[in-house]
Amino acid sequence: MAHQGGGSPAKKRRKSDNEGGSAENVLEMEDNAEHEQEVLSAMRTILGRPELLDVAFVCEDGREVRANRAILASGSEYFSKLLYGDMKDRSMDRIPLPSAKADSLQIVVRYLHGHPFQWDTNGRWGDLVEAYCLASQYQVDSLLPKILCMMRRAGNAHELSDLLNTAIPRHPIRVQNVALTEMNKLFAFDSTSFKGWSKESIIFCLEKVRFHPQVTETMVAEAVLSAAFDNRSTEAQEGSRSADVASDVNDPLTAKESADTVAQEGSQSAHVASDVNDSLAAKVLSAAFDNRSTEAQEGSRSADVTSDVNDSRAAKESADTVASDAQNVVCCSDGERTLKNCDSGVRSSSLSRKDLREVLECHVNLAFVDPAFLKERIEPLGILRPEVLAAVYGVHAICFSRGMSTHSTLSIPWRSLHHRVSFAPVKPGQDGIQKIYSQVSIPAFWVYYPPDFIVSKELPQQVRCTCRGVSKTIQMNLPLRSGKHIWMVRSLAYCKDFGVGVACAGPSIRGRKKSFFLCPMEKEYFFETVPSGYLRSTLSPSFLSSSGIRTFASTPCDTKVTVFVILDVTKRTLTFADKLERYLGYRGEYPVVFEGVPCGGFFFPVYPAVWMTHPGCAEIGWIQSTQSLPFTCDQS
Repeated sequence: MAHQGGGSPAKKRRKSDNEGGSAENVLEMEDNAEHEQEVLSAMRTILGRPELLDVAFVCEDGREVRANRAILASGSEYFSKLLYGDMKDRSMDRIPLPSAKADSLQIVVRYLHGHPFQWDTNGRWGDLVEAYCLASQYQVDSLLPKILCMMRRAGNAHELSDLLNTAIPRHPIRVQNVALTEMNKLFAFDSTSFKGWSKESIIFCLEKVRFHPQVTETMVAEAVLSAAFDNRSTEAQEGSRSADVASDVNDPLTAKESADTVAQEGSQSAHVASDVNDSLAAKVLSAAFDNRSTEAQEGSRSADVTSDVNDSRAAKESADTVASDAQNVVCCSDGERTLKNCDSGVRSSSLSRKDLREVLECHVNLAFVDPAFLKERIEPLGILRPEVLAAVYGVHAICFSRGMSTHSTLSIPWRSLHHRVSFAPVKPGQDGIQKIYSQVSIPAFWVYYPPDFIVSKELPQQVRCTCRGVSKTIQMNLPLRSGKHIWMVRSLAYCKDFGVGVACAGPSIRGRKKSFFLCPMEKEYFFETVPSGYLRSTLSPSFLSSSGIRTFASTPCDTKVTVFVILDVTKRTLTFADKLERYLGYRGEYPVVFEGVPCGGFFFPVYPAVWMTHPGCAEIGWIQSTQSLPFTCDQS
């Protein structure tokens, strides 16, 4: 006879028993959890009951941290051996720990007594590093990832300096890696970022961190100087000159002037010679130009130096320089006194005179620092050796005589390149000048495959294409992951199918767009997908009119074409203009050519790129970058 409801009576009884057992198991688990919570709560009260604290640790400052022996031993094998093993400390009620700080040890002790890990972010980040080192030493392994997680909240320069100044001498590699990861992601660097940093922390940052493209080598040199000047009045006096040296990338007028400077090749050579007059730089520049007439002929585009000095803009700049000479001399004198006081202990500073020289000579690419900054801010301090200054000014003279514009050399984000560029005059641990300075071999910043492309060692910003009828792409070795960026690409000779734009990194996923280009002379734009290849479209008449691209000819008579590329990683847009002032002065929303560019984040950067199918020559010049994250350095 079949039973309604399905299943035999035996099965129903087993099912009922299982359900009852399951309910009983749940109740039992709840009771156990409640009991565990009661035990944990009771254990947490031990630190507040002096009669139960039977051991005290005497720390480096004489402060004591008291604890319960049994609790410590149950949570750490290290304390178990220390307090109950064969060590002599087992019988001591007060155990000296002369290398431990009380605040850091208290973090570990509270954790072992059942308290959740907590830390006041207004405290010293160095104490957190000390706590990590103690937890590692005392084998409290479960605390380590919690501390590392907290360290990832350090984002501004003040917090990072506290973190690194403590971590580097103690050598906790995982802490250094956390700091490096966070700096690579969000470190908002400016010319005051190194205040309070130790020499070792500064070197760690300069050698390992990939800076945002807005950071120039001049800004880096100024930040290094700021680490040696802790006196507020001296910094206030020097502030006016800092504003002239470090360009404000957020100022459209500054961006326009930068673009004009790039567009006039070689004209800055005149200003360099003027700025370094009556100094060692002037002597070196003069000798270099006299002794390298051949290279001067090769850089014929900078032959208008004399006339440039006499134009109204140069005259005004010279007048401004003369007008501020007296004030600058006072500032430099104060700077020299500050450095002397640093060495004598009169005034506190994170860098001594010797440290400052080591950082500048061995870890700063001085050849990429503005010559005016070197002459006005660094040379008067007497920090750099004469042979180092001579080598740096010599590189400037030779590069500018070859035809490299000052802006092209100084504004390229060398510290943001994917493959790190090292162009410091002296190798760490050595005294002699590196051969790269005597050979004046500027590092290349292109990623290309010969023989399709040729890059000149004398003019690394230029690239020549040799292919015929086959599309080839060459990209700048500069990953762009955040912010807004503007650069200029010029075709120096007519090239059929000449394109400017970006190439995307990341895996080749079917249907994913890989590169985006504008062909100005053909009035077309296209993108490359996997596996479809290039998909071309004609630029709209409204964009041609707004951008000025309409004026470009599609015949060999138009030998030189200049295009400004504007990439906004935050908005994921890419657009173009024939002149920067056309973009900056546009009323309303400037038209965009590409939207939804797959960029942003650490794993999906884009790279500035040039596309060619026939012989031609192109030149790139960096205009500006702005960082999407605000600067949060604590100046207190």
